[in-house]
Formats: sequence, structure tokens, C-alpha cells
Amino acid sequence: MSTEFQLSEQDGLLTFRVEEAPAPEVVDRILGDALVMISSRQLTGMLFDLRAQSSSDLTSRRARRILLACERAMLIGWPDTRQVLPFAIVSTPDTLGYGIGRMMLGHAYGLDRLTLAQFEALPEARAWLAGLQARPRPPATPGP
Repeated sequence: MSTEFQLSEQDGLLTFRVEEAPAPEVVDRILGDALVMISSRQLTGMLFDLRAQSSSDLTSRRARRILLACERAMLIGWPDTRQVLPFAIVSTPDTLGYGIGRMMLGHAYGLDRLTLAQFEALPEARAWLAGLQARPRPPATPGP
């Protein structure tokens, strides 16, 4: 198994498990499916399990493009709300998956409809997601 993804019909959580670098066409297919699910309001959150990841072809440019595409899908699917899509990344320190998670967090700047967090344990990530799923972001408060 290199990459697996599964949508939970019960709670709208899309879970990705990555072990090896998926082929670019697999990434494109999975991303396309995820974008359709986001824009059609089928998702309440995304969980990336990178604890067993041993290789990757993901570049920082590609990471930013993926996040921007998810942001656009949120704007299409949720134009009348301030709904935020949470991404939980689970990885172990000193691993490739941890570095990829940090890269994704670093490229999430300026995105109002996504929120990302990194965790070492799956239960922590699930608890964080449960607290954020389908919860709109409060309106921005004006500055001084």
C-alpha cells in the first residue's frame, strides 16, 4: 500500500494514509476526488496519517498548490458561510512524514478557509477534528 484514502459517511472525515510516494497521476486523481467532495459539502475534515511514510515526491510548490486548490473548493462549496475545513496531520518527530507535515503547515499562510495542525498521536488528531468539524469560523474583528 502506498496511498489509501477513505471517506467516513458517518462523520464526513476523509482519511489519507501514506507510506510511499504515490505516482503523480494517483495524487491528481485523489486530489480531484477530494476537491469535488469539498465543493459539494461532503467533507467536515481531513486526516493525513503520515506516520509510516518512507518516501515522497512532494515539493513545496506542489504543497502550496494543493492547499490553494482546497481553499478554492471551500469558497465554491461554502460561499455563504465562514466554514473552515480542518486538516489534521499525524506524524512522528524525526521522520519524513513529520517534515512533510511541517512543510504543509508552513505553506498554509493566508488561507482563511483551511486550518491545519500537526499531532504525534491519532487520538489527539481525532479529538481536535471532532471539535472543529462543520463549525464556521467567527467573523473577523476589525483592527484598532
